[in-house]
Amino acid sequence: MEWGTDDENYIGRLRLSYYFLYCHIDDEEAVALLFEEELKDRERNSFQGIGSTLQILTHLIRKYNGDGKYAGLLERAKNANFDCACGYDPDGQMEDDFGTNSLLDCIYLCREMGYRDVMGSLF
Repeated sequence: MEWGTDDENYIGRLRLSYYFLYCHIDDEEAVALLFEEELKDRERNSFQGIGSTLQILTHLIRKYNGDGKYAGLLERAKNANFDCACGYDPDGQMEDDFGTNSLLDCIYLCREMGYRDVMGSLF
């Protein structure tokens, strides 16, 4: 039995977001679509939160926001839920060099993305 409302596509969006971040994928249309889908989850999820996916996608969408065309989405993210209102930073930066991660960082990344087998190997 599961409690609350969550999005079955969250892990997929998270994995794809990390892929775009660390592989330096330049695809504005895909990033904007992922951002919008993540906003729907942040607005509807029973457990609210900010989440790594929103932070990564914020970092990625900012490079396409030079003319402010995504300002509305960033504002919507800030107001998506109580946690976002209190702690979401639309100007936040993410490290996009995978090589800067420590072994412990990689273990946490595996846990977050649901790669338990890889996490076990690293541990």
